[in-house]
Amino acid sequence: MSAEFAVISLSLFASFFWGAGDFTGGLTSKRMDAYGLVLIAHLISVPVLIMLALLTGETLPPISDLLWSAGAGISGAIALTTFYRALSEGNMGVVAPVTAVGATALPVIFAIFTEGLPTTLQMIGFLLALVGVWFISQSDDIMTANVNIRRSLMMALVASLGFGGFFVLVDQAESTSVLWKLVAARSGSSVFLLGLVTVLKRRWLPERDLLPAVVGVGILDLLGNAFFIMAEQQGRLDISVVLSSLYPAVTLLLARFILQERLSTIQFAGVLAALVAIVFIVV
Repeated sequence: MSAEFAVISLSLFASFFWGAGDFTGGLTSKRMDAYGLVLIAHLISVPVLIMLALLTGETLPPISDLLWSAGAGISGAIALTTFYRALSEGNMGVVAPVTAVGATALPVIFAIFTEGLPTTLQMIGFLLALVGVWFISQSDDIMTANVNIRRSLMMALVASLGFGGFFVLVDQAESTSVLWKLVAARSGSSVFLLGLVTVLKRRWLPERDLLPAVVGVGILDLLGNAFFIMAEQQGRLDISVVLSSLYPAVTLLLARFILQERLSTIQFAGVLAALVAIVFIVV
């Protein structure tokens, strides 16, 4: 299997699991605290990941790689908690593409300082993304009743910075380890969120009937992270980012067919523009 094919296939797997995880997380966070959702999902995964890393004999990476991964985990935790709140309060088909555009753009901006100016197609992608966000923010009173779309968009933009930070930081860890990187990332996010909910005095423990959903969200997000790490190890960061960032398509389709969410014509055009922008930005 060629390296290019590996990057493409692994990234698409990441987008599928992230999209399914976002849909499930958005629904679950309607019934429990978003901080608690991410915290419990990450806490549960840490001992499982350590056991798998020991059983497979994966080489422990250097401390620097673990620190980069922990930083990526914290950035991802900020992104996920904000993103799930946005999904629970707003329209999934709107929030997911906006978040993906911002998360894709950040690694490109990072590359400008490390690898030079973007290409013409990337510049077109930035403009298309701005148009998409503007179209998505347009709504009528009937369709958006009880939905504060501007608040959701602000949270989506914050989440996009967190996800973009995850992409950039995890790429700085140069070892070929996957499981130990995930251990560091989940440990970092767990410690950070545990401290946050303590300081904020949030009631974050879920009802017992929600535990299966919480575990499911954690597994889906973990699989997405694992496939992304494997993808970025196989080739260019920008290719793995753009393909894995197609996860809003999965979230949008699930929201459309399961929740029967509807978009206005101009919002649908904005969603399409945002998705196309992702491709242009990192081609």
